[in-house]
Amino acid sequence: MHWKACAIDGPGGGGKSTLAAQLASDLGASVISMDSFLLPESKHRLSAIAKNYDLDRFYEEVTESLLDEKDINYRVMDLATETLGTQKINIPAGSPVIVEGVYSMELSFRDSYSFTIFVDAPKEQLMTRAFSLEADSRSWLDKWLEGEETYFVAQHPKLAATLVLDGTQPFPSTDEIMGKIESNRSEA
Repeated sequence: MHWKACAIDGPGGGGKSTLAAQLASDLGASVISMDSFLLPESKHRLSAIAKNYDLDRFYEEVTESLLDEKDINYRVMDLATETLGTQKINIPAGSPVIVEGVYSMELSFRDSYSFTIFVDAPKEQLMTRAFSLEADSRSWLDKWLEGEETYFVAQHPKLAATLVLDGTQPFPSTDEIMGKIESNRSEA
């Protein structure tokens, strides 16, 4: 199957990064993490959705390039210094790209992807993972959870996904995943 870009979305702690690494390794793709587009806390917006992400910059630096089939050149936010990196990461036009992270299937980005994957897990398991991984779990709840839930209800990325995977189970092989995606796309 020929493809140019895909998104892997889902709640925090669901396994998106793990799946992205698997697919990138097996398919020779570059991974762009939505976390590269985080905003420093001093620049969080009032919005209920993605208040801590610079979705405008993502659109300008990634989505437009995918839609126009041009090289992608994006910068990474350094949250420790609260500055935007000056060095750009370049991904040549036509190279396969996996965009990984919450908000990767935001409505204005969806047309730039060949297919999308939503990694889901029960909220109880996500909370357990968050509290075991995050040193400041209360901070995670305050900063992330409300925005994620609002986004999922308002924009329905799970319903729009080409494929939904269960983050509580080991992921299928890349060949199996690509086969399921091809099957789902041909049925649509």
